Amino acid sequence: MNSFAELGGNSCDFSDLNVEHAVNQIFARLPKQREISDPVFPGYVGIFEAGPLHAAGLDTLQRYGPLQRYCVNGTRVIQFDIFNDGGVRLVAPWRSCSGAEGTITVVAGYSRFTVQLMVEGSGSDAMLQYMGPNLHVATEDLSVRFEGAGDQMMAIVKVIFRFLDPLVRESWKDIFFRQFYSSLQEILPVCLNKV
Repeated sequence: MNSFAELGGNSCDFSDLNVEHAVNQIFARLPKQREISDPVFPGYVGIFEAGPLHAAGLDTLQRYGPLQRYCVNGTRVIQFDIFNDGGVRLVAPWRSCSGAEGTITVVAGYSRFTVQLMVEGSGSDAMLQYMGPNLHVATEDLSVRFEGAGDQMMAIVKVIFRFLDPLVRESWKDIFFRQFYSSLQEILPVCLNKV
């Protein structure tokens, strides 16, 4: 019996794959920055203009814990957790009608999520496919930085942020996961088809 899980009586053999190498290639190929093409907020809000939004630091994501290999109804699955230690940021330039300029940065001091990839084919024909969805485990120490606005504006932003924390937290997860998923969709077919 294989040391990996067997579900539904199907053999769950990963011996034809270099799974560690394949997952390491995902992290090696994550982009430093991605421009977010769909607007998250309108360019103009009253006397304030912002955008375009960028996801920066995706290349700082790290694997957390061991790879898990298992099978479901004969499909081989690789599962692993990903850890962000504050390197990933959502950044947008802003400008006011008075001429002040700066950047808005949203950063999570810590976040962790689970990714599942299925293996299609075997041997030299094996391909990794994203199984989705990303399973959120935790997001902590979320903060908004409003650079270039001065100390008084930062104090106001911090107070407003406390009231909008749930909205900012959900927006962070939504935007972050979409950018990670888009990056993964680009990486897997181009770089990781041959596991």
